[in-house]
Amino acid sequence: MAAAASSLLHNPTGAFSAAIVTLFVSSEGVTSERRFDKGMSVLSLKERLEPITGVPCSSMRITLYSASDAPICSLDDDTKMVGFYPVQDFMRIHVVDTNPHRVKGAYTDVSQVKKFEISDEEYSKRSDSVRAFKQRMKLGRFADGSSEASASTTDGDDFSAAAAKIKVGDRCEVTVDDEGGLAKRGEVKFVGLTKFKPGYWIGIEYDEPLGKHDGSVDGQRYFDARPRHGAFARPNKVRAGDYPEEDLMDEIMFGPNADYGTRKPPGTKVFSPEELAKYNGADAAQPVYLALKGVVYDVSSARNMYAPGSGYSAFAGKDASRALGMSSLKAEDCVADYSTLNAEQMETLDKWVAFYQKKYDVVGTVKL
Repeated sequence: MAAAASSLLHNPTGAFSAAIVTLFVSSEGVTSERRFDKGMSVLSLKERLEPITGVPCSSMRITLYSASDAPICSLDDDTKMVGFYPVQDFMRIHVVDTNPHRVKGAYTDVSQVKKFEISDEEYSKRSDSVRAFKQRMKLGRFADGSSEASASTTDGDDFSAAAAKIKVGDRCEVTVDDEGGLAKRGEVKFVGLTKFKPGYWIGIEYDEPLGKHDGSVDGQRYFDARPRHGAFARPNKVRAGDYPEEDLMDEIMFGPNADYGTRKPPGTKVFSPEELAKYNGADAAQPVYLALKGVVYDVSSARNMYAPGSGYSAFAGKDASRALGMSSLKAEDCVADYSTLNAEQMETLDKWVAFYQKKYDVVGTVKL
């Protein structure tokens, strides 16, 4: 093979087709994709590979494989440049530790690692565990403080008891843990078992397009709802009662706007994002502002809806264009860049803009 390798490796011109090559690196328990400079020496390559593979340079052997995984040659001359060898994009270099005294799997075999183990009973007694923290803070399956109502189906609770207290047609409010504990209002449209997950579920049509579907999941229709108004929630997350509609979005999405009277002349102040953030409703002495498409609106007249802890607090003190276009209450979506919105979401955003223009005073613009 040495003679064949010599003819393959010889490069009489000393020129390389490209300065950078992308190679797959493999070793015992390690695979990765890396980019290397063909102008580096094999010794420098080994130094680069040592922290990747855990194999010391002094005992490292590198073999080059083709894209079809056929062996080509060994990179056995530390003084040669990598480009001296016939390396091409998406070939593989395999690294072997030639040290005869090495311990196989010393860094990759986790079975050799001594582990701390504790029984579930002992873990439950600890006060410094994640489980204890969630119980104290009433998070996740401990959200309502009742282990029977909040436990998951893996604990044997199918939520039938909680579901029995809710009926189709009830007005309700739903607490959404993964959206900062915000509450959404709507009407119960379905109570029962589903095919997508075990246990009892409540199907809700939200008053606003803050849902995920129209009552159909995985091709199975459970109830009828307007697009993006339908959602499912566990019964322990649903509170049935006197929860009237809040008219913030229905005015613009599904009914004629009310006449809000004559607006003040538009303001001309230019806000920086940092300055706009000060008007998030936290300071009762300051107005509450939010921006859409760079235009800042004074929403102080609806402070109860935008102040910290309220349903729409995520929008306050920032340009929330993308979030409103997506009908999202998530803080990470409350950004000014709406270039990723699709046509339907852009239409939603434009309706929001029309609503704010009609209802709230313009105080200026935000400079992004």
